[in-house]
Amino acid sequence: MSTNTETLSHFRLNIALDLIRKCRSVDLNKIATRDVCGPAAQALVHVYGVRLVEIWSVDPRRGNLILIAQAAAPGIDVPGTRLDVLSLSQSLTGEAVEARRPVWYLDVRKTSDSTRNFQDQNLIDQLALTSMWCVPVFNTSNPHQVLCVVNIFPTNPMLPGDRSRAFLTSLSSVLALAIEANLRERAYRMANMLGQRLAPNEETGIEPFPKPGEVYGTLARTCQEAVAATVVTVFVFDELQDRLLIQAEVYGRTPPERTEGLEAVRPTAEVIQHVYDTNREFLVPMIGKENEPNFFLDDSSIESDSCVVIPLQDVAGRCRGVIRILRSAGVDGQHLNRFSYDDIAVLEAIVQGFAPTLEELKKSRQYQFSLQKLTHELRNPVNTVSMVLTKLEREAKELDYRFQFDHFREGKIYTDMMRRLMTELFIARYGPSNVPLRRESTNLESDVVVPAKRFIVPLLRERRIAAWQFTHFGFKDLGRIDVDPALITQVIFNLLDNAAKYFDRRPDEFRCEIVGHRTERYLEIEVRDNGPGIDSNLTDRLFSYGVRGDNRHLNAFGEGLGLWISRGIAVRHGGQLDVTKHKGGATFTLRLPRTYSR
Repeated sequence: MSTNTETLSHFRLNIALDLIRKCRSVDLNKIATRDVCGPAAQALVHVYGVRLVEIWSVDPRRGNLILIAQAAAPGIDVPGTRLDVLSLSQSLTGEAVEARRPVWYLDVRKTSDSTRNFQDQNLIDQLALTSMWCVPVFNTSNPHQVLCVVNIFPTNPMLPGDRSRAFLTSLSSVLALAIEANLRERAYRMANMLGQRLAPNEETGIEPFPKPGEVYGTLARTCQEAVAATVVTVFVFDELQDRLLIQAEVYGRTPPERTEGLEAVRPTAEVIQHVYDTNREFLVPMIGKENEPNFFLDDSSIESDSCVVIPLQDVAGRCRGVIRILRSAGVDGQHLNRFSYDDIAVLEAIVQGFAPTLEELKKSRQYQFSLQKLTHELRNPVNTVSMVLTKLEREAKELDYRFQFDHFREGKIYTDMMRRLMTELFIARYGPSNVPLRRESTNLESDVVVPAKRFIVPLLRERRIAAWQFTHFGFKDLGRIDVDPALITQVIFNLLDNAAKYFDRRPDEFRCEIVGHRTERYLEIEVRDNGPGIDSNLTDRLFSYGVRGDNRHLNAFGEGLGLWISRGIAVRHGGQLDVTKHKGGATFTLRLPRTYSR
């Protein structure tokens, strides 16, 4: 008895080691479950001499079995038109799932169960199949869940003996471990790939307002690569329009020709709304005429034979949108790999990895909407006040009325400052790289430096710094240059504001010089201060979004946007903004190409 047990254990070990070797031989760039099961099926055929092996994935929600791998003995050709989706309740294979144990059939053509049959009579006739052994493969964490079923067709009609049953037990355990390990590996790899694609560029820093279309496109492309899909479409619920809108669509093949883009209104397929409402995935391994294709598709130019739809969830598990993944057969109508539940597992891992980004996109949209509303609310009263001031000034001159103080100049300073704030809101909303330029002939002294110094005056009072402590020179011979004066003024204002804001000594010691230069290639504006300077560790990152200097502990409010905005504006003009540290302060240099100078 002991000898038999040792022999059986040794046999199980050999089976396990052989299957593990076969499974590990899979190309790590192709780690889908069918790629793991394929070598296992081939091992059973070639090493253990069976006629045909099938591996079926279980779809418990819709009661289907989906073929994910098969292998036949040499000389046996499996027809390409064979059934690859079976009914869980009507097929013989389904009995092993519902009984949660192996099931043996001596002859699949003759069964006592009147409610079940083999379902693919053509396969029986062409391959002369008789006996079938159905072995369920269980989830190692949940023994009540069947991951898949292995159908083994021995060469001769027979029922398995003790040795064969021990072999099948080993097969089930090892295959379960291999499937789960590869599912975890596949999910991890694809989620990690998505994270790397969405990671900010270290050179340019974090993009505060990423373009949603590009971000959702990255998500769609990752899903497409993960499951070799034909089409992936990302829908996101828009609260303003109160409906699901297409944000991205990518193709694994040549996209269909369209006369309209994604922005065109397309009716939402019923399944999209269903998944969004229920917050549950929906798998249809086979779309046929009887499945009402309009239920799945919203575009007649898209063809599909297999479909999976999953909810796009945020970090709290709330559904914010839907991803529809379609797969169609080849040109010959064959060679189609149906979607199965292991595909859903990988796609859900990708969606979970995307959840934080989805949250950021939502916050970004809300923030931008708030900025848009604030800018709109500010623009009308500021323009009205400016018009009233102009009218009052004109009437005072006509009546030769003089005030003790220049109230009109003071009022214009504040209305100009409000316009500058609206410009800043606009830039913060869209990002400096997306702000349109309005180039015009500009005198850098009178149209840029002087207004920037005027705008800074209201902010200096609480810091007890006087306007005369800002001086400028070197602009007389620079001539004119075609730039956007409002944006370049914003750059100089930001530099002056930072110089005063981060000064850490007595206010009367503060000095800031604004110097104009002409070089062979550029017109330059230098802003030199006598402040604490720049930490050398921050020099490379100082122009990144959200980065602030070491003196942020002072009463210096800010979000770390000023220098990021300023460099972005400089780059939009084809120029650059750099910083150098010198003894007793720092120098920021704005370079504007002379190509546009006059």
